[in-house]
Amino acid sequence: MALARVGGPRMKKSSLLGIAAAALLGVGQAQAGSFDFTTLGAENTALATSVVVGGVTAEGFNNNLSTPANLWLRNVTNDHGLGVCSEGASACRSGGGDVNELDNDGSNEFIRLTLPTGELWETLWVSSLDGGGSGGSEEGRLQWSNDPTFGSVIGSANFAYTGGSVEKEILASIAGFDTSAKYLLFSHPGSVGDDNDYLVWKGTTVADPNFIPAPEPASLTLLGAGIFAMGLARRRRR
Repeated sequence: MALARVGGPRMKKSSLLGIAAAALLGVGQAQAGSFDFTTLGAENTALATSVVVGGVTAEGFNNNLSTPANLWLRNVTNDHGLGVCSEGASACRSGGGDVNELDNDGSNEFIRLTLPTGELWETLWVSSLDGGGSGGSEEGRLQWSNDPTFGSVIGSANFAYTGGSVEKEILASIAGFDTSAKYLLFSHPGSVGDDNDYLVWKGTTVADPNFIPAPEPASLTLLGAGIFAMGLARRRRR
């Protein structure tokens, strides 16, 4: 059996195993990233029930997580990001924020985000927390889970309008948040009519240092070739 050559000099069969192992470990390394849903199109635009930006999947729901609803895009001063359009495009274009934002006034709406494999949540921004039409505080609710149905929830927290700010990074103020949670669910803490409406805007992720990538078929083939070559060399020595 001919020995492998790399750049001219002969390579020991044991080196094949080292190269294969290195290739195997290097496959699918996790990446840091960012996502901004306002990059999806123009202001006041109806979207599909599911979109993907920066590897993060956003899905809209109405009443429960088995009823998909169209996502809605806003991108004007103080109103950035995704809402849910349960009432139809014409109503969402002509109505106020309680229609084209994520709200619970008339229908309980949700947005679910899915984390890319091998990454961790770092920041999350919401927008249009502007105090509400009634002049009171606006609130939202975030839940996190590894179950897409949220039948089992790891944790939850409320975030609120404070000090006149209409845009807020929420993870920095949430104690006990699990950055590795696969799914996030945005909804409302109050009952219908509380005028809690807001938009899911943007965020960042970082690589998970504990992530072990799944090997690709080509890397497994290379590893197998290295093991076979080492076994053949041992037989010859015997």
